[in-house]
Amino acid sequence: MSLNYIHSSLTGKNIKKRFIILINITIALTIIFSVTYLCFRSTRVQTVVAQWFTSQLSTTFKARISVGGVQVSLFKSIILEDVLIEDQNQDTLLYVGNLKLQIDSLNLLAKKVHFGDLNFEDSKINLSKDKKGFNYQFLTESTESEIDSLNPWHLTFHNLYLRNSNLKYR
Repeated sequence: MSLNYIHSSLTGKNIKKRFIILINITIALTIIFSVTYLCFRSTRVQTVVAQWFTSQLSTTFKARISVGGVQVSLFKSIILEDVLIEDQNQDTLLYVGNLKLQIDSLNLLAKKVHFGDLNFEDSKINLSKDKKGFNYQFLTESTESEIDSLNPWHLTFHNLYLRNSNLKYR
């Protein structure tokens, strides 16, 4: 046996071995991405993610912010149920029984989302003003560092519809 024959047979085995490893990695990644996609299609998983996100917002704004349920239709619409935002006196600032958001355009790289319609159903909006200002100012007066840490998105919309809703101003 010559050295060239042994070298070429080892190289052939290495190529086959590498090809099999590449196929296994491809199959594993496909399975992982498929399972992840299917999990995020579940309203239960979407709700858990939204609740984690709202707990982060609650910490940032030092006010209770919660969502009872979520349904996301990828790149089409978002439905939020039982949305609650309290002001810093633990009074209800905003409660929405059902919030439907229709996504018109989405640019992930530029962090821009444009909604066609925002539909608030069964909502209660309580605005008040005292010596300190409006009860929603804590949402708009975040410090620069808080805004930078949130890495904000640019959100716009065409129409806002309030159905079976109450707006109070004191």
